[in-house]
Amino acid sequence: MLNENEAVVRASWRKIQGELGRCVLGQDELLEQLWILILTRGHGVVVGLPGVAKFLAASSLARVAGLVFHRIRCTPDLSPEDLVIGCDGREGTGHDDASCGLLSANVLLVDDMDRLSPKTSSTVHHAIQDREVVLRGQRLALPNPFVVLATRYPLDETAETPYEPRNDRFMFEVRVRYPDYGSEYRMIETSALVEERPVQQLFSPAELLALQLQIPKIELPPYVIHYAVRLIRSTRVHEGENPDFVYEWVVQGAGPRALRHLMIAAQARAAMRGASSAAICDVRSVALPVLRHRIITNRNARSNGITPDRVVNRLLEDIPERLAGDDQPVADGEVADPQQWFPDGLL
Repeated sequence: MLNENEAVVRASWRKIQGELGRCVLGQDELLEQLWILILTRGHGVVVGLPGVAKFLAASSLARVAGLVFHRIRCTPDLSPEDLVIGCDGREGTGHDDASCGLLSANVLLVDDMDRLSPKTSSTVHHAIQDREVVLRGQRLALPNPFVVLATRYPLDETAETPYEPRNDRFMFEVRVRYPDYGSEYRMIETSALVEERPVQQLFSPAELLALQLQIPKIELPPYVIHYAVRLIRSTRVHEGENPDFVYEWVVQGAGPRALRHLMIAAQARAAMRGASSAAICDVRSVALPVLRHRIITNRNARSNGITPDRVVNRLLEDIPERLAGDDQPVADGEVADPQQWFPDGLL
């Protein structure tokens, strides 16, 4: 039974959809995934071409949630001091000029993060990991919540790119696609007929905190956890728990942090749809953004156009959603038999 506190998460999401539905058209999946990040205080990589509403969606969502939003345009000469206390390259809303950068942003959009120098990039990653920054030997706490959205353009997934272990700290990699035909038509139609107005703040900081506190209360049934564990472990090569196609396509799979992110995101999505417990559909819905940046394909896969998304989609097709015993927790020291995870011939 959904209690009153849990129902408010669903109601808040519907209010957001109503408020942003008139200005961010054709990007429902983007808004849903960004809101999950805010509810769970996670960080994300946002991948998309110019003009697909990355900035508009992030800034609008921050405004309706009553959060301070900043945008930093990265350059190789941007220093840690610029990020923490300087205003160079900063765009923002809801702040005063005396405080900017990492120290006052609740939602920080970092454009082209790959362009940062190693030292400055390390400052951002330290902030992501520990929610603090160290400047001139002084530890400085960051706001709560603090969410980093690092944007980049799509890469050629058939080309070999260096693996960046720190990307594992990002909860999601969000892919932003062009809107569909109808959405693009409505963009022109509504802009010609409706006077633009800024989106309205819907929540106070206290109300947002109350929403965030509801997420860990969403139940995780044993059968949902079993399915998520099978999914994560199936991405790992040479563990004896992956099907043949993973062995043929993948160099490196997802670790335990991915499982934690998968479960938290599933709880948030369950709350947003008005459920008191997470379901397998919630896990499947967030599997791609959680896993795509954690799966590294090999040269053979890339030469044949096999992307991490294809690996994840294939696993979602092949891994059984429920097995005998999934309704029971795993006892200490119990080892599962991977032979039962897949149909004959896949393992």
